[in-house]
Amino acid sequence: MLSPAEYIELIQTTPSDVVEFIMNYMTLAFAFLTMAYLVGKRLSISQLVFVSGLYTLLAFYLLATVVVTYGVLYSLLREFMLQYPALASKHYPGRGAGREIVGPILMVVWLASIIFLVTVKRKPELGDT
Repeated sequence: MLSPAEYIELIQTTPSDVVEFIMNYMTLAFAFLTMAYLVGKRLSISQLVFVSGLYTLLAFYLLATVVVTYGVLYSLLREFMLQYPALASKHYPGRGAGREIVGPILMVVWLASIIFLVTVKRKPELGDT
């Protein structure tokens, strides 16, 4: 059983972990989009599939990490509220927002990046007829 101070410390540090994982995800997406813009047209189909697959694996790993870390945060918060209700209501009066929306937003970013790469690959270059 954790003490109130341990609950408070864990609950306060976990959101920074979530933000770090989201920033890692966005860095990965930005790097993928940059790669798609700069060299997407010159990729062969096998390279396109390999790069997209690798990006998808890393993106879903980071997405799963975000979702699991959010789950840990909310289970810690729920335990804290059950064991120390007066202290929990003083420190955390409301329910955190954003847990349900983070996953879908990151999925949209992933899908948009894959669509962008395919669009760049299919776009004819100047001078091609």
